[in-house]
Amino acid sequence: KTERDVEIPDHAFTHLDMDEIREKFERAFWLMARSRGMAKAWTKVGDDGESKEMSGDLLFMAQTQKIRKQLADAKVPFTMGQAVHYRRHTGPVVIFSEFLSPLDLIQANAVHGGYKCLKAVGQQTMPLHEREENIRQFKQGKADFLLATYGAMSEGENLQDFRTLIHNDLSWQPLVMLQSQRRIWRIGQKNPTTIVRMMCGADEQILKALNKKEKMIRAFEEILGAIKQHNNLKGEEK
Repeated sequence: KTERDVEIPDHAFTHLDMDEIREKFERAFWLMARSRGMAKAWTKVGDDGESKEMSGDLLFMAQTQKIRKQLADAKVPFTMGQAVHYRRHTGPVVIFSEFLSPLDLIQANAVHGGYKCLKAVGQQTMPLHEREENIRQFKQGKADFLLATYGAMSEGENLQDFRTLIHNDLSWQPLVMLQSQRRIWRIGQKNPTTIVRMMCGADEQILKALNKKEKMIRAFEEILGAIKQHNNLKGEEK
């Protein structure tokens, strides 16, 4: 598996104050690290960042979620460039986003360029049978791009016949990122795979959160492995 970070310069986001966004993301990272409940509550805020009767930290997190969506939308032209490049060189491409609006923008750009897209998004937007049918058609080679949300496609689907996956934006949850990558990077994959992450300077805080959580997960897995080995040895002694 090859992982690539495509760096998008700050000047590409002329309508956003990137320094202010970095500060907001840093505070958001601190709030999430401080409170598991905060992280869970944040995930319930809608795509539009709308917040009602929220106070203090929750209101701030809702506003931050709205900024994340704006960044995800702004990355679309760059994501589209990468998607077209890999479509030409490695075949159909899977594209992930946490939000619906960037996927809609990617689809509009792709159709304008003569490419076909299929979507796999959550049941609130797309019935399960329609999502399953879209995935089936994609596996049959009937589309150039499969556009998926993390919530709908991070687990359970086997796409090992495809070689390239692009993260338009990053999830704060390392397991969600890893599970989404494992749609193509899994047993049965016979070709080299490429994972592309579309990055801007403000994503540093998300990477920081991901790296910290990944270390915690690895440490926990090592502890579980040691406990299992210890129990096996005790069983053999008996």
